[in-house]
Amino acid sequence: MITLNIEIDGKGYELNFGFGFLRALNDKYKVRKNGQDIGAGLAMTTGYLIDSDPLVLPDIVEAGLHHVKKDKPGKEKIEEALMAIIEEKGVEEVSEGFLNTFRESALTSKKVKQAEEQIEKQQKKAKEQAENQ
Repeated sequence: MITLNIEIDGKGYELNFGFGFLRALNDKYKVRKNGQDIGAGLAMTTGYLIDSDPLVLPDIVEAGLHHVKKDKPGKEKIEEALMAIIEEKGVEEVSEGFLNTFRESALTSKKVKQAEEQIEKQQKKAKEQAENQ
């Protein structure tokens, strides 16, 4: 299992991208299909990361901290830590770092690849439709 380390409010934390992480993302990101809510956490966050959407980053960190039971940092502290990292590296590099981590993990690589292929198809289709109008 792949992990990353992050400092939040002066304390080091390990982000764990295992099953608990995926469950936490699925609880947050759902799609409605045939009248049922279905977890689509990794697929949706992949799209947001490709777009370098900074609003997804706190959700990823929070889900990665699913295993922390004592002294778990709140959203505000997570966002402060991410802001410092983004100011140093840029949102694109931070987003790409998470994407690369998910691409390398045996647990997440297939789903990320599928999401990237689906996004690419949608972008190509949208471009073709725009050209035909």
